[in-house]
Order: sequence, then structure tokens, then C-alpha cells
Amino acid sequence: MMSKNGDEFTEQESKKILDSINNHHMAELHALAVQNVRKNSHKKDSKVSFPKLSAVSRDGFTVTYVECESNSMCTMGLLKHTFDTSIRTADDAIRAIVDIGRDGLEPKWSWLLESLPVAILFNMAVLGYITIKGGESSLQNIAETIPLAKNVILYIFGSIHFMFKFVQTTFYIAVAIHVLEAAYVAYELKRSTMMSNKTIVEWFLLVCFTGYPVTNKALDIIKAAKAKKFEKVE
Repeated sequence: MMSKNGDEFTEQESKKILDSINNHHMAELHALAVQNVRKNSHKKDSKVSFPKLSAVSRDGFTVTYVECESNSMCTMGLLKHTFDTSIRTADDAIRAIVDIGRDGLEPKWSWLLESLPVAILFNMAVLGYITIKGGESSLQNIAETIPLAKNVILYIFGSIHFMFKFVQTTFYIAVAIHVLEAAYVAYELKRSTMMSNKTIVEWFLLVCFTGYPVTNKALDIIKAAKAKKFEKVE
């Protein structure tokens, strides 16, 4: 990747940049690749793997990666990014690439508006209301108001009381699972990435709200961050 001003990094400087990013910032590279796929591909179910900083100059950098569809068809992806600010040293380049990649590691609160998280939040709200606020009487009122609902409840659960205990237990188990998921995600992100504590707290809260949909996004980052470490062990 040639610099417009002709002032290239030395071979030693380039090696320093490539080694630093490819060995210590795989999560940021993965985020860059995912953003590029989401921006330029219509395949929303594509998965990104093996991101690699392949070239760098004072003007920008190139990232290569493998993009696989759900039917296992894989192609090589390419991202070329131009720096917005002047890059003078190898350390400047490393900081700039990491900062650009970290933008893609930020969790999005807009994920709460996606279909699956909305369904989960709605179900949790209903279970929570019955468990904490409405109590068994709320189910009794529903059964008395809607005869069909009463018949279904009695057919499946045998009694209003047993259904309430089922709802209550389901709610507490779901809350516990979400909190445990969130704690695991926060721990792994702290251990395997260089995210700020603020960003990790945001991941924790979003997983507490939705569970699996956001956990799955976090696990992709964690897997990418650990990829280079596993490669070294092997």
C-alpha cells in the first residue's frame, strides 16, 4: 500500500505495526471486518473469520479476512481504509488503527429494537409483572375474564396456583441466566480484549436485558480476540 507522499514506513516500522495489531488487537480487526461486511454486503448472515492487517502506510491500511455465508461458501474479503489524520510514526499508526477498530466494539443500544430482543423483553416484562406486581390474582382475573384462557390454563397446568408458581419460577430462572451470561461476557471481554470498563459495563447491561442475542454478538468478538492466542499454542 503506497503512500501518496512517497514517505513509506521502513521495513522495521511496518513489521512493528503489523505484529502489534495482528498479535494483540484481533478483536479490533474483527470489528473492522464485520463493519465492512455489513456496509458492503447484502448477506446479513455472513460470518467473518481470520482478519489480518496485511499492509499499512502513512495514508492508510488494508485488512483481509474470510467471509463465509450460512451455506459454508467462503470468499476473501478486503478492507482499505484511509487515515483521517496525519500519521508520522509507527506508534501513531498503531493507535489510529486500534481507535478505528474500537468504534466497532461498542455495543449498540439500538439492538434492543431488533425483533428477537423485543420479543424477549416483552416476555420478561410480562413474567416480571405477574411475579412482582400482579401476583396470582392477575392470572385469576384473566381466567375469569376470558373463559378460553381459563380452559387452557387448567388443561395445561391443572390450576391457577400451579401456573403462577411456574411463571414465578421461570422469571427468576431467566433473570439468573441473563445475569450469569452477562457476568461471563464481561469477564471474557475484560480478559481477552482491551475494552474500557465503560464499554464492558454497557455489554453487561445489554446482555442482562436480552440474554442470547447480545451474548452471541459478544462471543464473536471474544472468539476473534482469542484466535491468535490459540494459534500460538498450537
